[in-house]
Amino acid sequence: IKGQGKLYKNMEFKPFKDFVTEYEEIYKRSPKIEGTAIFLIRDLKAIPPYVIQTMFDHGILYKDNVFLSLLKKDEPFGTETFVKGSIAEGLRLVEIRYGYMEVLDIDKELSKVGIREKVIFYGV
Repeated sequence: IKGQGKLYKNMEFKPFKDFVTEYEEIYKRSPKIEGTAIFLIRDLKAIPPYVIQTMFDHGILYKDNVFLSLLKKDEPFGTETFVKGSIAEGLRLVEIRYGYMEVLDIDKELSKVGIREKVIFYGV
């Protein structure tokens, strides 16, 4: 394993169920920043450490928090963008499926689900 694979392997992810329990507790009692935060995630089963650090350790919590998952399709072209659902109050999952030859316009895809350009992206 090299580079990003080694880094990814050594990261400590939080199980989804544990994350939601802690998120709901913190969301109820914490002040929230106006706007939307988008967190790029690979798999909803395990939440990456940067999400935990941002929300829980640093107290950066937005009114609208979005987990964004980008999935490459087997077809060369076409995009599908949709809200997969609400996870908890102020937290939802958005998925963008795109063809392997597609050049993604993330702003355009996010606008399809009501998320406008002035968004902060957190990611590794």
